[in-house]
Amino acid sequence: MLWSLKAMRNRPVLARDGRIGSITDLYFDDVSWLVRYLVVDTGHSMPQREVLLPPAVIAREQPQEDSVQLAWTRAEVEWSPDADTDMPVYRQYGVADVAPRGDPHLRSSEVVMDYAVEALDGAFGHIADMLADDRDWSLTGLVVFAASWPGGLQVVVPPAAVTAIDRPARKVQLRAPRTELRRSAQPRA
Repeated sequence: MLWSLKAMRNRPVLARDGRIGSITDLYFDDVSWLVRYLVVDTGHSMPQREVLLPPAVIAREQPQEDSVQLAWTRAEVEWSPDADTDMPVYRQYGVADVAPRGDPHLRSSEVVMDYAVEALDGAFGHIADMLADDRDWSLTGLVVFAASWPGGLQVVVPPAAVTAIDRPARKVQLRAPRTELRRSAQPRA
């Protein structure tokens, strides 16, 4: 089954023994194009606590569409690593924007969504969503919305078409020209 990463954000998370919080982000690797972590806010108000969960803990059967059911208990989620133990690229830079400290390929889907998309021959649109296959949690497509085309166009671009993700410029660069992207576009619903 394909999951929209955008739709997963803010969904309640249900452990085997009750609600445990909600998804605040999903981190992915920009080389393997695999979702590496769900970032789950465990619902503690003081102090707020976010943990990293591997996507493999998502139960195969999802009884409700408006939540994410886990195969783990609430205690297992609570004992998961803190979100600060493996930070995505945007959080690795300090105030002075010096060199990152951590995995240079770990990205936040929340941050990368809305990045501009640059085709070989110029600007094309922005990342509106990402799609992941729950068999192995690989990203199968980046949903690009091109508002500048008449009526707006939506294109699903395979991750293999990405040549670079430029954090400071907030841009995703593709190896295809705009005309090729436009041929594969669907009118926005």
